[in-house]
Amino acid sequence: MNAPARILGETTTLGSNTLTFAPGGLENNAMFYAEAIALRASAVAWNRVLSMIEGFKQLKPDWDGEGGVAPRLSIIDSVLRLLKEFRSTGKPAPSRAAVTPDGAIFVEWQEPDYYMDLESDTPGVGRILLALFEAVPEVINITWEKPEILLDQSTITGWIPAGAPLDQNRVLAA
Repeated sequence: MNAPARILGETTTLGSNTLTFAPGGLENNAMFYAEAIALRASAVAWNRVLSMIEGFKQLKPDWDGEGGVAPRLSIIDSVLRLLKEFRSTGKPAPSRAAVTPDGAIFVEWQEPDYYMDLESDTPGVGRILLALFEAVPEVINITWEKPEILLDQSTITGWIPAGAPLDQNRVLAA
């Protein structure tokens, strides 16, 4: 099957990336398509992981049948904000995401030259395990959001006047 003919200078957009078809014969054309395929695969991988984490919002207590704690919405939203920032700066998509039995969000990257995971049980705060190829693994504590007190509904119900609207998450200045 022949690829469609391309016009020099033609651009195509894949996610937030723009590719321009350039002169240079078969080698440049192959690079154009290889880059387009890689960008498409990356977009699919990012969408899969972000959708998976978004789906964690549906988990209820005892989600695993063994007493698993459902993750707080504020933690899920915080991790999603961090990962969307990673995506916008061209970082590779995570390999997988999961919820730990104690309600933390766990995200993992398995690449040929490194392994990295992120675990967060507090909004905006987490722990990264980074293992570079043939190096000693390193644990890094990180904070990616302003130090605010993020409270979900279950924490603040008794603090709000009767009849006041309940937001899904409330942010109070520290």
